[in-house]
Amino acid sequence: MDETTIDQWIAQGKLLLQQAWQKIVDITLWFAKETEKAELDADPGVAMVIALALTFLLGSACWAASIAQARRHPIWLHFTLGLLLPWVYPLVILFAMNIKGEKEMRAKLEAEQRAKEEREAERQRNIALTSGLPEEEPEADGSIVWKRSYFERIARDKEGKPAGPWDVQFNGVVLRIVSILEAQDELVVVEQLDARGQTSRLRIPYAKIEAWQDAE
Repeated sequence: MDETTIDQWIAQGKLLLQQAWQKIVDITLWFAKETEKAELDADPGVAMVIALALTFLLGSACWAASIAQARRHPIWLHFTLGLLLPWVYPLVILFAMNIKGEKEMRAKLEAEQRAKEEREAERQRNIALTSGLPEEEPEADGSIVWKRSYFERIARDKEGKPAGPWDVQFNGVVLRIVSILEAQDELVVVEQLDARGQTSRLRIPYAKIEAWQDAE
């Protein structure tokens, strides 16, 4: 509970008290006029006690209503309870009443935060996985050995995001590969882009790969 919120409640309480006091004054003046018309003797002391009692009760009710309004609860219910339990009830709800819907909002924010943390953890795992794979050792003639560990390493970039695209020569044909889906023991499953701009899955045996390089 910050100071700004408390100041707002105090200001609302003062405004409601002023309005309540004005109503009491109006009622008292009306009562005095009616008494005068009826030529009855009005005891000023009794009138003052009545006015103070009404101020005491209405002040409590208005304060309870202002707290309920600030926390999105029904006003008139808490106005009535503040009237029945003067000053005790407003003090209780001042510290005990939660903002309506606050728990649901907090739970939603916590769920979103957990999902965000899980996504970040998954990204970090992917980074660790790709960075932890050993570099492929070329053959004696300098050529690269196409095998599972090589494609697992190049499938994602340093940030853990899918890498690509590549130009791959396979069975005498050059294909545009946009992503590596899965590296297996004998072949790699990829997603290729055809001349019509459509993508499709393709299984390429390592033994059939003639060249694999980054797309220009």
